[in-house]
Amino acid sequence: MKHIHKWQYNLFDGLLIVNSSTAVEEKGTRVKRFIGQFSDMITRVTRRNALLFNAYGNHCGFSCSPLPPIDDLDRCCQGHDKCYAHVSDSICSRSWVLASFIFYNWSWDGRKLSCNDVDRCHFEKCMCDKKAAECFANNSYDRQQKKLSILDILITKHQ
Repeated sequence: MKHIHKWQYNLFDGLLIVNSSTAVEEKGTRVKRFIGQFSDMITRVTRRNALLFNAYGNHCGFSCSPLPPIDDLDRCCQGHDKCYAHVSDSICSRSWVLASFIFYNWSWDGRKLSCNDVDRCHFEKCMCDKKAAECFANNSYDRQQKKLSILDILITKHQ
């Protein structure tokens, strides 16, 4: 397992997380990480920096827009928000933690993401992230729909 030491800013789940060390696992390893799980999934499946999806369209990132999705990729984000709302209101409703803060076990075999948690709440939260990451990978990314965010500026300064 290699470690890349640099500042990484992850903005997903409605939460800004600053992480100074990110582990990079080899193909076929189990991933158990408490910071940036969704962004790690996105990076593995799309082979793009997860920050590219923050502030994309009307629904990607942590701002809730009443506007309709601009394209299929933006629809992925809208679906992810709805999935989190469903998980928070039903399966995880007894949890004192919001869906955004529920950590889970997942793995990547170099081709496929798998949710490995036995706890139903954690498993369903993982499935929300998995479906969204796979949706990102299966839809076109239009650079013109990416809005500049403060995180884009900060990450550029620290690279």
